Amino acid sequence: QLDTGIPLVEQAVAFDPKNAELQFCLGMALVELGERQNALAHLTEALRLAPQDVPMLWQTAWLLATSADPSIRDGARALQLATKAVQKSDGRAPHAFDAQAAALAETENFEGAVAAAERGSALALTQGDTALADAIDARIRLYRQGTAYHQPASSVPKLDGAAAQPAE
Repeated sequence: QLDTGIPLVEQAVAFDPKNAELQFCLGMALVELGERQNALAHLTEALRLAPQDVPMLWQTAWLLATSADPSIRDGARALQLATKAVQKSDGRAPHAFDAQAAALAETENFEGAVAAAERGSALALTQGDTALADAIDARIRLYRQGTAYHQPASSVPKLDGAAAQPAE
């Protein structure tokens, strides 16, 4: 129901533009619609307002590292955000390591990508998230082949509150 929900979130953002969560939700909703450039502006604003928010950091990094749209991809910026997410989570967020691995691969540091992804997979397993571990393991195979992971054009992160999961 994005078509009806987005105008409401846009109104909320217009009313309270300094609300990082609203900016982030609007950005993720726009990602769902494929409006990635506009989405990126809202995600960037959300991070400006809440620069320590781990889910916002890794999800924005994920988008920048893996977007199907090459005009959105920015491996260096993705790496900066993902590394900050890893640090701010005290190394306990498997999604942050997954985003860091994708960013490392996007910057052609495949050895680093494998190492970060292996850490993310191991963390996901210890947290009981076998689906995430399996998805990361599939990306590890790409990194070992010297290939970055890019989302299929029809694939976007799934919205789940403020904790969206990377798309496969």
